[in-house]
Amino acid sequence: MPVGPTGPTGPTGATGATGDTGATGETGPTGPQGPTGVAGFNKVSVSGPSKIKRGRKAAYEVAISNSGNAAATGVRLKVSGRGLSFNTSVGKIAAGKTRTVKVRVKPKKPGKVKARFKVTLSNAGGKTTNKKITVKK
Repeated sequence: MPVGPTGPTGPTGATGATGDTGATGETGPTGPQGPTGVAGFNKVSVSGPSKIKRGRKAAYEVAISNSGNAAATGVRLKVSGRGLSFNTSVGKIAAGKTRTVKVRVKPKKPGKVKARFKVTLSNAGGKTTNKKITVKK
């Protein structure tokens, strides 16, 4: 008996149900530690009198800003200039914070003085700001 021609393909059937979820794999190893933050100064500003009397104490405020993303440690402030001397430990300044330090100096010599307000820290560089002061007799 002869075989007849193949009939047309039938429609696709419905998709079957999704199988069960497999077990969760093991947690991978911890990645490497990120870089250590850096402290830095973007600003050291000085406010106070520009004219003072010799032998009299004058008060200045020094604002020290840590613009880094880590705490500045071992911060020191030194003031120097002809007839001027001051040195103190400021300590630690948190990241993104500003600390104001009060300084009292007593100039010993009359004339024009270029006062240097120098800030240094143990975990980064430093910054110096100058202020011209006239010391009267």
